[in-house]
Amino acid sequence: MEQVQPLGPHPLALDSVWVQGASAEGAWLVAGVARRPRRQLDAVCLVGVPGLGTLKLPRHPDTLLVASNDVFGGEGLLIRLVEPMVCWKINYAGPMRLDETGELVDVVLDLTFTSTLPCFDFDTDMAPRTVARAMAREPWSREFFARLRDAHQTHYEQIGTTRGRVTVRGREYALSVTGMRDHSFAARRDWRLLHRYALHTIVTEDDVRAQVGVVSQPYSFSRIELGYVHTPEGTLEALEWCDLELGYHGEQGDDPWDYGFSFGAASRTYHVLVEVRERQELFCGREWEARLLERPCRYQVNGVTGWGMSEWYYRHEAGRPAAYPCEEPALGQGHEQ
Repeated sequence: MEQVQPLGPHPLALDSVWVQGASAEGAWLVAGVARRPRRQLDAVCLVGVPGLGTLKLPRHPDTLLVASNDVFGGEGLLIRLVEPMVCWKINYAGPMRLDETGELVDVVLDLTFTSTLPCFDFDTDMAPRTVARAMAREPWSREFFARLRDAHQTHYEQIGTTRGRVTVRGREYALSVTGMRDHSFAARRDWRLLHRYALHTIVTEDDVRAQVGVVSQPYSFSRIELGYVHTPEGTLEALEWCDLELGYHGEQGDDPWDYGFSFGAASRTYHVLVEVRERQELFCGREWEARLLERPCRYQVNGVTGWGMSEWYYRHEAGRPAAYPCEEPALGQGHEQ
């Protein structure tokens, strides 16, 4: 499962690896590579370095890059497996833009993600009642169950720590962040099927580590709650419920920076306050179908201080602007159909 997966024949086939995390001191990282057919790559690399600022790929907010063959990488960015479910490397060498000034600077990333925690496989580990509740909201038909099969993707996640060096103009900065690594692969992933989602990776001072989210994908589920909790006692528990209602939080496109919600797992209730510290906007897809907001956060969970990342998705319908051309050879979605 950890290997690079063969891409299927559909032009929206997907094989994606994503690593993110944050620290109590304010450092943060988002690095992701989504392999697509015809050497298309949806690639993200954002690094927040205390005392320096936020570094991002020169092409951002666009994420379309040319992929290297049969690896999670391209154009200087590479995420590679070292030991399954234990260790991954994240490397980059090239220019990045310093967000605060707009200046391009030479950057080298030499980072290692490691984990001793079990992964959470969304094919097998979700709470049955949570899935049943999502299914019960929808009108059942033969077509509904066909859409569920059509939209399925294999997706698993693992909480761990990414450590290493960020070298900017020859000066080294140490980076250590805790967060989530995931791997997704599917016969197709079509961003246009999604309406919205809000995901939160949470790490607290008393060693709660959680991934909590709500997804609205009307093609399959109008609302489904997703996530899990690593408890201080060492158990991994599936999310049972979450009361975050997307329609009450930023439905018109302006994501909230100060809000709260509650969720439950293993008969425990967690009350969460969220304070967003920064927001970086990205667009994925040949026609910029997806608008992603990457947001390092401060949390309070049952009164205990925490930190982490939050990713919010909005369906984007304005198309790709002329300032970010997608030139031939065609790398994008839909042209083989």
